[in-house]
Amino acid sequence: MIAVQRGMVAYQLWLYKQEIDRAFVRGDLDIIVHDVLCLGQTGPCIAVSALFSLDDVPVRDDVARVALTVLPAPEGQTHAIFAYTKRDASPARRRLRSVLRAPSSALCYRVSRLVLDTTENIVISPLHFARFSPDKRKTILDFFCSTVLASAPEFNHPDLNLFEIAQSNH
Repeated sequence: MIAVQRGMVAYQLWLYKQEIDRAFVRGDLDIIVHDVLCLGQTGPCIAVSALFSLDDVPVRDDVARVALTVLPAPEGQTHAIFAYTKRDASPARRRLRSVLRAPSSALCYRVSRLVLDTTENIVISPLHFARFSPDKRKTILDFFCSTVLASAPEFNHPDLNLFEIAQSNH
């Protein structure tokens, strides 16, 4: 059942991508809206390109979807770019309010949690990853694995911040 469910989600995401691709080919980029967050001077650390659904956010007879891109910029900053169709923007923004309106002190952590919970293809710079303590690596891996078949558990730990190098103290 899990395989069938994940196959259905993949197919629905593919249909959504096709909608966006057709608009792009027509040159109709007005159907997409963005939120761009500057995560600060993180240096090159992670990159993410993901399209995911917010299964708990109904939109008409469907659910909201989000395209998330996290990229380092040449000046050493990292940006998180959230993109939505106009149809999905308002409900998705309400659901993502805790990330989109996070104070700068919590922003990297909240983006990290969202990335670990909703995406499968995270690229972490080898130099950045090498500076993670063994405890931090284990915490991230355990949390990521716990999200494979379900939403993220209610678990908060500073080691889940993918942008920060702080050593674990446990």
